[in-house]
Amino acid sequence: MRNKKSSKQNPPPPAVVQIPKSPSSPSSCPLASPSYVAVAPVSPGASSSKPPQSHLASNSKANALVSACETFKAIPPVSDLKLVTPLPASDKSDKAATFAKAKDPASTSSAAPSLAATQSEAPWLNLFKGSSRQLKKKGTAFTLPSGESCVKIPNSVIEKNRKSWDSFILGQFYSDPPAQGTIHAIVNGIWSRHHRDISVSKMEGNAYLFRIPNTATRNRVLSQGLWQIEGQTMFVAKWEPGPIPQKPELTSAPIWLELRQVPPQFFNEDGFEHIAGLVGDPKGLHPSTANMSNLEVAKVLTIIDPRKPLPEAVNVQFDSGEICRVLVSSPWMPPICSFCKEVGHCLKRCKVAPVTCSSCKSNSHVTLDCPRATAKRKKKTQIRKTIVEGVPGSDAALVGTSNQAKMVEGKEKVAGSVAGHLSPAPLVHAAKIHDSVAGSSQWIQVKPRSAKKKDAIAGVGSPSPDQNSISIDIGLEEIQASQALLEEKSLASDSSDAISTEGEPKQKKLLNAILPGWSFEDNYEFSDLGKIWILWHPSVKVAIISKSLQMVTCEVLLPDAQSEIIISFVYATNEDSSRRVLWDEIVTTSSNQRVKGKPWSVLGDFNQVLNPSDHSVSLSQNVDFPTRLFRECLLDADLADLTFRGCTYTWWNKRSVSPVAKKIDRILVNDLWSQVYPRSFGYFGEPDFSDHASCCITVNPSCQRQKRAFQFQNFLLKNQNFVPMISNLWFSFNFVGSAMYRFSRKLKALKNFIREFSKDNYSNLEKRVKEAHAVVIDLQSQLLSNPSSAVAHLESLANEKWQILLRAEEAFLLQRSRVTWLREGDLNSAYFHRMASTRQAINHIHFLVDAAGNRIESQKNIQDHCVEFYSNLLGNQDENSMFEPSDISNLLEFRCSQPQMDALDKQFTSEDIRAAVFSLPRNKTAGPDGFSAEFFRACWHIVGPEFVDAVLEFFRTGSILKQWNATTIILIPKIPNASSTSDFRPISLCNTVYKVISKLLAGRLQALLPHVISKAQSAFLKGRLLAENVLLASEIVEGYGRKNIGPRGMLKVDLRKAFDSVSWDFIIETMKAMHFPGKFIGWISQCISTPQFSVSVNGLSAGYFKSSRGLRQGDPISPYLFVLAMEVFSRLMSSCFSAGFIKFHPKTEELDISHLMFADDVMIFFDGSSSSLESISDTMGLFASWSGLKMNCEKTQLFVAGLDQNEASLFTNSGFASGSLPIRYLGLPLMSRKLRVSEFSPLIEKLINKFRSWAVSSLSYAGRLQLLNSVIYGLVNFWSSVFSLPKACIKKMESLCARFLWSGSIDSYHGAKVAWSDVCYPKREGGLGLRRIGIWNSTLCLKLIWSLFAGSGSLWVAWHHHHHIRGNSFWSLRESVRDSWNWKCLLRLRHLAEPFVRCNLGNGQLASFWFDSWLPLGPLIKFFGDEGPRDFGVPIQASVASVCDSQRWILPAPRSDQAVALRNHLLSIKLPLIQSKEDSYSWVIEGKCLQVFSTSKTWNVLRPRQSIKEWSASVWFKGATPKHAFTMWVSHLDRLPTRARLASWGLQIPSNCCLCSVFVESRDHLLLRCGFSAQIWHWLQVRLRLSPCIFYTWNALLAWTRLKTDSSPPILRKLAAQAVVYHIWKQRNNVLHNHVSRLPSAICNDIDQEVRNSITARSLSFLAILSLLAITLSLTKASDPSPLQDFCVAFDTPAYGVFVNGKFCKDPKLVTVDDFFISGINKPRTPNPKTGSIVTPVNVNQIPGLNTLGISIVRIDYAINGQNPPHTHPRASEILYVADGTLLVGFVTSNTDNRLFTKVLYEGDVFVFPEGLIHFQANVGKYPAVAFAGLSSQNPGVITIADTVFGSNPQIDPNVLATAFQLDATTVMDLQTKFKK
Repeated sequence: MRNKKSSKQNPPPPAVVQIPKSPSSPSSCPLASPSYVAVAPVSPGASSSKPPQSHLASNSKANALVSACETFKAIPPVSDLKLVTPLPASDKSDKAATFAKAKDPASTSSAAPSLAATQSEAPWLNLFKGSSRQLKKKGTAFTLPSGESCVKIPNSVIEKNRKSWDSFILGQFYSDPPAQGTIHAIVNGIWSRHHRDISVSKMEGNAYLFRIPNTATRNRVLSQGLWQIEGQTMFVAKWEPGPIPQKPELTSAPIWLELRQVPPQFFNEDGFEHIAGLVGDPKGLHPSTANMSNLEVAKVLTIIDPRKPLPEAVNVQFDSGEICRVLVSSPWMPPICSFCKEVGHCLKRCKVAPVTCSSCKSNSHVTLDCPRATAKRKKKTQIRKTIVEGVPGSDAALVGTSNQAKMVEGKEKVAGSVAGHLSPAPLVHAAKIHDSVAGSSQWIQVKPRSAKKKDAIAGVGSPSPDQNSISIDIGLEEIQASQALLEEKSLASDSSDAISTEGEPKQKKLLNAILPGWSFEDNYEFSDLGKIWILWHPSVKVAIISKSLQMVTCEVLLPDAQSEIIISFVYATNEDSSRRVLWDEIVTTSSNQRVKGKPWSVLGDFNQVLNPSDHSVSLSQNVDFPTRLFRECLLDADLADLTFRGCTYTWWNKRSVSPVAKKIDRILVNDLWSQVYPRSFGYFGEPDFSDHASCCITVNPSCQRQKRAFQFQNFLLKNQNFVPMISNLWFSFNFVGSAMYRFSRKLKALKNFIREFSKDNYSNLEKRVKEAHAVVIDLQSQLLSNPSSAVAHLESLANEKWQILLRAEEAFLLQRSRVTWLREGDLNSAYFHRMASTRQAINHIHFLVDAAGNRIESQKNIQDHCVEFYSNLLGNQDENSMFEPSDISNLLEFRCSQPQMDALDKQFTSEDIRAAVFSLPRNKTAGPDGFSAEFFRACWHIVGPEFVDAVLEFFRTGSILKQWNATTIILIPKIPNASSTSDFRPISLCNTVYKVISKLLAGRLQALLPHVISKAQSAFLKGRLLAENVLLASEIVEGYGRKNIGPRGMLKVDLRKAFDSVSWDFIIETMKAMHFPGKFIGWISQCISTPQFSVSVNGLSAGYFKSSRGLRQGDPISPYLFVLAMEVFSRLMSSCFSAGFIKFHPKTEELDISHLMFADDVMIFFDGSSSSLESISDTMGLFASWSGLKMNCEKTQLFVAGLDQNEASLFTNSGFASGSLPIRYLGLPLMSRKLRVSEFSPLIEKLINKFRSWAVSSLSYAGRLQLLNSVIYGLVNFWSSVFSLPKACIKKMESLCARFLWSGSIDSYHGAKVAWSDVCYPKREGGLGLRRIGIWNSTLCLKLIWSLFAGSGSLWVAWHHHHHIRGNSFWSLRESVRDSWNWKCLLRLRHLAEPFVRCNLGNGQLASFWFDSWLPLGPLIKFFGDEGPRDFGVPIQASVASVCDSQRWILPAPRSDQAVALRNHLLSIKLPLIQSKEDSYSWVIEGKCLQVFSTSKTWNVLRPRQSIKEWSASVWFKGATPKHAFTMWVSHLDRLPTRARLASWGLQIPSNCCLCSVFVESRDHLLLRCGFSAQIWHWLQVRLRLSPCIFYTWNALLAWTRLKTDSSPPILRKLAAQAVVYHIWKQRNNVLHNHVSRLPSAICNDIDQEVRNSITARSLSFLAILSLLAITLSLTKASDPSPLQDFCVAFDTPAYGVFVNGKFCKDPKLVTVDDFFISGINKPRTPNPKTGSIVTPVNVNQIPGLNTLGISIVRIDYAINGQNPPHTHPRASEILYVADGTLLVGFVTSNTDNRLFTKVLYEGDVFVFPEGLIHFQANVGKYPAVAFAGLSSQNPGVITIADTVFGSNPQIDPNVLATAFQLDATTVMDLQTKFKK
């Protein structure tokens, strides 16, 4: 403040801040920071009606702050601003500090008049503001002998103010403590993250005083005793004025001991006392251990001696002698100095350790490693600045991180989330936040930028500004505007100081200058240079959860978001060993209670690839050990890559020669993130100045709603009115034209009516389902409160409506999910919803990059780009096909015979067409007309005749309607980060009518192709195995890694856009060359040459163009036409080899093997010479000129071996990439040796990805079983049919399957209810029908052995006959070291195959006399033994034909019984003659000869067996609901985790029944005999018109299900019984886990509805339907407010009572006096510390005789200041009697009066609270109080207002409560957290 004299001078005008009215908090303004000064002049004569102007001090930092504040609109209201300034140098003589407060006019004018005199006496007094009362002088002063003044203060002052010290605790360090500011920051971070309200005061010595206002926090700090603060140990104790307490010696310390693998029998207090006692002195259990919520890790508070090392494990022994090992660990141990070995400090704080660094005097590192010295040696670099790019006027928000630099190969390398590094430590900044997470689009960006590129990035390289984004940027950004300011102010000292820990305040100043008001965190405490920075705007709430050297995890609440998200920023080290620490930390963080149950993302620089493909020059597809560790970490932490776009790799070595790129930066998320943000995606941008790519997360991308094309929804078929409506409409339409035209017009006319029907009945379906469910819940609540027939009827109708909508929703989501292996009807809506969301997230195109590198973001521009690309690809033919028809004709030998031509030309029938319609796959996306195959199948009786006529018209005329062949192209990404059109696979969606035509033609062509296609092709042809291609290629390339082999080579050819590029003319000429009939060729020509295309992008179609080439992927006939075209290439290649232009690969010439093909996968084998390679290239070019199929040289790989250096150099300029083995061919490893762990890891990885999909976690047990049976075993079959899998692989797969089946997740294992070996029996034998993978693998491999005998003629069979069998018997071969591993595996399976293979004797030329089973005696070598060939004089490799001539068998006279048997049998059969047919082989199973291999029948013979279980028919039957049958199966095996079973395992839990609370909860009691269950079984039997009976045993129930009556056939009994068992078990779990109780009548309604659904959905017998519908519901309830009997003593066993008023009445003969008596109400109880009161009830649950009497009593104990919070009794009035103490009581009337009646009651007073009104009591006396209350109900109920409103489960929407209570949502959420149960 300036004096008058100085104000008369004319100084330069100061900067003026116009402070707007704003709701922002004061903390959001940087002017509130003490680092900056401001002046607010107050003139004595100033008018109070005008607010004073605020002048900033004249310095550049303040100006920068003003600019920043104006940009962000972050300055708080005037009334909230406090401006402080130190006096200028010229004013120091005033010896006073100046303060000014800006007020608003109202506050200025309302100054208290009582202060006027004071102000006149002390003009400065009004400038000081304090929160305490005004003080006055007290006490009488006197003088001490020393001459000093003294005053006496009485003890009453001490006692009066003693409580003011309750919030203080004392902390004492054992050595020199850290700085006070450091301690303040750390304790606020770890003790009070949310409030940060802890103050720190220095005391004498190493002691500090901490003021902790929060009582719970203070108690938590005191309970732990010892804390580690920056490597120093601190002892805490409660403090009050007086001597400082002595801190204990560090010979003992309390730690949380973590025990793993504790036997369940010892998981109790007694057991832990024994186990933890081996390590130290146990003191208590962690809550998660005490309540057994975490059985994997037990936590025991234990006093240990920190000087002794913690053991790795301890052992416990059972009485039986069995010993179990228990792992021991602790998350924290007191530090021990590595130099002096003392406990309590680390080396850095050691006083006696010698100084090792001359630069900074440190004793923890040497001078060469000193960070200060290193920084000073470097040239001073310009500090780059950071600013926020945002829209003026918008709020800014941030969450971010940065990374420290590290040296790699002599260059600076960024190793953070994805950031570059410049000195000083990098800064993190953010873009902006517009809306809430739940609302519009938000994106989190982690990105380094430079000023020169920010415009380009904002416009092209990042999501557009209209996407309302959250940006997290990692890296440094140049800010030219403030560069001079920062150099002058922030870098006045050496730049190395800004980097060091001591320079941290300067960095804070730098941050405040650039990003005023922003907050930040770092991990300087783990690194002198810091590695990670996190910055955020005040509008974002961030709480640090944990920090380490490599990771910082924080809890983030975005503006207006409903809940927090967890973000972990990672910067991994270069060392593998250090990264393992990070992997452990990630796994540990995943189990952190603050992380569990919240969306979690982990992003940054992991310095480790996850897949071999993450390396640009990956030499092998195998997975190394560090990668496996990383994978296991992500598996254990339940993390997976977020769908991302942008750069494939995120780091490169910045070398112009031999550049290498890797993907070592990732964005990982957990399952919950995928659920909450299903459309979120990541983006990896350009590195800019860094060597790492930037990355960002788009949380909720915006999408513009547009009208979508018609799509028929299959769930409409479930509405009983839909098909009749279609019938009426269809026959009312009348169109004139051809059959095809009329049919198309009728379909088009239906669309509007279907839309209206769907809108009227199912619009906003998911919302309707929720609303219908809410109505059901409300009616059920009314039933429970006041049962009546009317409400029961309404509840039944509402439940039926809800079930209808629920089934419709499930069908709708099933169709959207495109799941084909799981059918609806089992309520897997959650799974279908998640799958649909996953598909959308993966397939959604957020942007595309064109050929010029421009980024295309808008929906319309993306559509236009795709239309242009595919119209050029399909519509423009580069050049005319250059071939002569005679060339093709000469190559192809096949010619159609007349019968084959007749078969192709044959007229189709109506049955053919109907069969084609009904064979179309289910749940496929419809074509442009929108009608699915399900529609035509359901309405076939209506539309079928005209459908048939229209299709037959096409075959008659040979011309197709234009709209029938319209096609929509959808784009499916081929790679995870697809961003260009070439990264997508175009799938054609054809109309259903066209697909039927194409399918009919494909069926005829498919039957002919085996006669046309050569053995080199194996795709799409029945009987040709993909496995044989892989195995043969593996045999050919064996030895490529050796040095001592001859020259050889292999070319793996990639065809560019194969299906899209093939020429139509070429296909037509190929068919003509083979003499296909002209009519058939015309049909094919119409199908492939008349389509018109549109492109669908994100569900919206655009464009309409014709094509001139290509085959559609999605057209049923396309695969067969493509194979036909590739046959020309096969013949062309074979002719070049035969002519000698290309030389054969070693070992292949005799078999004429030159190439292998599977569709467009081509492998060509040659001799390794350059001339052969040149000829191959020429041949490929020739074929391209014919067909349009061109070789993609960039993706084609060349493999050579056995070449010298000169020969190898000839291939360098070939234009082909050089490849190295092993590689993957057709998805399988191409190798001839035994599979290693790293080579079958892709299979394990695929299984894990399926299991860990966030969608499958919502599947029921039955759904998981179906997933295992279909999808999972499908993946396993693919590998098992080719390789003999290692035992380790099989064990791992079965372990994963078992975990998934029983836990729903492979990340946790709750224990299998049934052993996996038992699960893998057929259902009839007591299992689930799964297969043991090991035996199944052997079964599939037997098919390969069968191929050797079946005469399939495949090249693989020819190879082994030529190179291995060589005319010998397969059964006699011995393994050779030169054999491949695959061949050895087959030889080792011969003992399994031999019983199945039988030789059918023909001419005897092939049959082995000794080894083949050609006689009933079996193989003669086994019949006679190894001496047989010598005894008979027949060579061991002799054929049967060689042992006879045309007249007799040439064998010596028999000399044994076996020989006699042989002779007698030979005389009974015909001699094998040369003119007879050739020998053949059969696969014999149980005496039946099969000519084809049957996998299922072979498995049935090889598998383990059990006896047939009689009960299986009652569990598994056609029409059973899967989840009900599964529960019934587990129940029958008595594997349900009932309390009796859990208690038998040693768990300390109550064993009484959850439903009746009386008897032990066994299976039979819970499901059959419990009072609750008995009511449901009684209802069911009445419902089925049966005489009620009680099931005393489980077998009795099963026997009942097999009985048959006219009203209840067995199938109906089974359905109903399974539904009852399922719902009783479900209700038991609801009571136990969710504390939700429902009446038996409500359960019966659910059962009734589900049984009805099962019958109608599965089309059970007509008798069962009639039986069910003919029976009426007859459930009676006894309820009489005035019972006619004397009493009704409550009883819980239905066998002895009558159900009245919610309880059973005990037989009066069994009633005793104890039923009317209870004692102990005179005893006081300890009040609840939260409320200060406790209620002791005496109602019907305590005295059974109170039942139906309508009275009860309670005792209430009140602590001092305690209260019985506001509550109400819904069923009773209350009369209160005060027995002791003084109470304030009251109640409030109902709306709209809301009058409060209140009174203070004393001992002996009585007060009445009317029924249903909110009332309360509070102890206002000086002593505890006691009251008794009588209530007018035996069970009055109680609703505590605060607990009910803020502690509901699930929680009420905070916005609802915020509006209701006029609070902000944050306050509401805080209250909900406090009241959370």
